[in-house]
Amino acid sequence: MRKLLFLFCFIICLEPNFGFQDENINDDLFSKNQYFLVKNHENIKVYNKIKPKRGYIEYKASIILFNIKICEVIDFFMDYSNHHHWVYNCLKSQLLKKDGNTFLYQVIKSQWPFKKRDYILQLQHKKINEDCIVMIFSSRPSFLPETREHVRIREFESQWIVKKERSYVKILVYSSFDPEVPMSTFLMKNYSKTIPLKTLVNLEQLLLASK
Repeated sequence: MRKLLFLFCFIICLEPNFGFQDENINDDLFSKNQYFLVKNHENIKVYNKIKPKRGYIEYKASIILFNIKICEVIDFFMDYSNHHHWVYNCLKSQLLKKDGNTFLYQVIKSQWPFKKRDYILQLQHKKINEDCIVMIFSSRPSFLPETREHVRIREFESQWIVKKERSYVKILVYSSFDPEVPMSTFLMKNYSKTIPLKTLVNLEQLLLASK
């Protein structure tokens, strides 16, 4: 089975079943219970789930950014039409709206002989306080008709937290999705590490370059 490289995204949950609280977000929580550290790269940490759902890619990750304002990070992230420039293997990113709701449609690269993947996520933004905002992504696979060119990812849940902490801004990421392709345990573990790492590395490079 050859490489199937695609995204995504993202984030740390605030709900009790993920073990995070609005007022107490920190890296120590990552290493407890269900997740373990798989990559510590400079200012980026990636954690994989000890027992992921069968066939799912599940991870948590964090990055610390210095010399930047939280508003700059949020503005950069919410430019959804440019996500394909930094989200790992994202080929297309399009923002859609209907009946007052906002949706994100993305197409993800995969290597031959696999078709490209696509998914539709409903967006919610929650402002916890002046120093913390949460972006929640929930799968809505039936929002658009499926096409023959793509395989629709139907199960995808993700969240991003952007939080100001003292002299830096921290981004916390959680993601869980079914890539809709059979993969070995080795490849599944590899993607669970590579996807968040490459995405956060790309985000940091482009974000700092845009200042």
